[in-house]
Amino acid sequence: MTNHLSVQIGQVRRSRSTTIRWCQALVIHPAFDMLFAALVALNTIFMGVDVELELADQAHHGESVALSVIRRIFTVAFTATWLSGGRP
Repeated sequence: MTNHLSVQIGQVRRSRSTTIRWCQALVIHPAFDMLFAALVALNTIFMGVDVELELADQAHHGESVALSVIRRIFTVAFTATWLSGGRP
């Protein structure tokens, strides 16, 4: 029983280290900076559109599902960048 548990723990450690190496390789890739620069620019445009839509639609208190999804996508992308630690 103990041997089986140690094999599972070893697999998790290998899997985690593989994931970490993959994330590190992704972060140091030159395209990573360009991708997130584009995301920042798109997010800026989106925030402007979002504010304009909210100002134009103050009487209607509902929120668009599309806007909510887009906000969550940007949140996940920027959180992943923050968690990755950026460039070493």
